[in-house]
Amino acid sequence: MFVFRWSISIPDYMAARHYRFGKPSSDKPLSGSRVVVIPSIDHLIMIDQRIQKSTLENISVLTKERQAMKISATLIWKTQNAAVTIENIKPEDIEPTFFKIIEAVIKNECSKMSVDQILENRSLLSKNLNYTLKETTDSWGITISSVNISNLTVVNDNFMKNMALPKQIEMERQVKLAELEKELTIELKDIEKRTKSKLAELEAQKVVGEEKEKVSTFLEKAEKERVKIIQLLQKEVEQVNSDIEQIKESTIIANESERIKANMIAEAEGLAERFKIIDGYSNKTLNYEFIKLLPDIYKNVKMGDITLFQNASQDKNFDLYSYLTSAISTIIPNKEVVEKNIGEIIATDE
Repeated sequence: MFVFRWSISIPDYMAARHYRFGKPSSDKPLSGSRVVVIPSIDHLIMIDQRIQKSTLENISVLTKERQAMKISATLIWKTQNAAVTIENIKPEDIEPTFFKIIEAVIKNECSKMSVDQILENRSLLSKNLNYTLKETTDSWGITISSVNISNLTVVNDNFMKNMALPKQIEMERQVKLAELEKELTIELKDIEKRTKSKLAELEAQKVVGEEKEKVSTFLEKAEKERVKIIQLLQKEVEQVNSDIEQIKESTIIANESERIKANMIAEAEGLAERFKIIDGYSNKTLNYEFIKLLPDIYKNVKMGDITLFQNASQDKNFDLYSYLTSAISTIIPNKEVVEKNIGEIIATDE
């Protein structure tokens, strides 16, 4: 009866180490069996071999900017070698030891990082924590499956808002870029479609284009010939205008010469007519004409040289007739000289 009361059943998922007088009763842990534990003589240590999940909530840390944060960590582990685990650590101390290690590592790592780095690189923090735990638990016969950092919270709400603002702006920028990229893709497809249509149209009009090019070349040559002909005509027009100006100048000179010649001939003919009239005058007529010329004669007589009413005896050498003859000669030119001048004018005209 006492044996049954002291008998303890060990489940399959548990591993037990039976000690009697402080020494193991067997080399291997017991599992899925019953064992008698005598009080004060025996004691039994059991450990769970199932996968364990341990969570440490709200670890208080200070970041590089001296900002307070709350961080939670979740550890997935399993006892791989129960005998080694039981020999190195008490089962009830496993989880508290894990928590101490996790808290120490997280506080140390976060003190070197900014809030932004912690939020963005939680995977790096988990990796460092996992590495430290494995170094410790390898000697305990415990396997660490994973360490996850969760529930990262900044105590100062305003700091979080200010820190989230650049991210929000960046997200909005990314959204706008995505929209622009979408519009650009649609536009590029539309351009590609129009380009293909245009290429097809140009291909269909290739023959027409070649003909147009020939016509354009012909028209270009014709235009060059037209410009060349216009330039030649302009030169001919300029030459004709120059010849016309020369003819005009020659005509003006010739007309002027003719006018002068006509005037000289008219004057000569007038003088000749006067001499004919003079030759036909009688002495009586000459006397009459002479009397008519007296006013003109007096115009040519200088009163300082002669006074018609002074006594001729005052100057015996004074010859009134000779003086009058000289005065008349200024009015009636010398007949022989006039005839000579008229002959020269007529000879020049011929």
